[in-house]
Amino acid sequence: MIQKRFDEETVATFKGKCLRDLVTIKGETPTSLFPDLGPLIKEFAESFDKDIAMSEQVPPSSSPPPFMKLLTSSLKKCIVPFPGKDENYDEATKKVETIEKLLNDYLAKQKRQLGVSKLHYVKMGNQQVHLI
Repeated sequence: MIQKRFDEETVATFKGKCLRDLVTIKGETPTSLFPDLGPLIKEFAESFDKDIAMSEQVPPSSSPPPFMKLLTSSLKKCIVPFPGKDENYDEATKKVETIEKLLNDYLAKQKRQLGVSKLHYVKMGNQQVHLI
């Protein structure tokens, strides 16, 4: 991590006080300026599965939001936060799930009205979705 890059001995060799203050984490000396990013980095690192994010596969079905099914073909690497780690992401996922449920209900209604069992959504062209 960047915070551990400069140890005390190395910082002591810097001639300029301003440089020493810039590379020393706040609180280590009265004049240090570099923010302590340790807690923020730790929180980010623990908010998602790094192995899945670095792989070429879509996250397991329990983690990804439902709309990823439509994106699977273009999805290579992604970060999917664990539930409860990102409030905005959780809220957006919930909205997408609600919309997907409405679409599935509409699809079921159309199947009944048309009297067919093999009707589904298909992505065509630039983000257009059709019933076929």
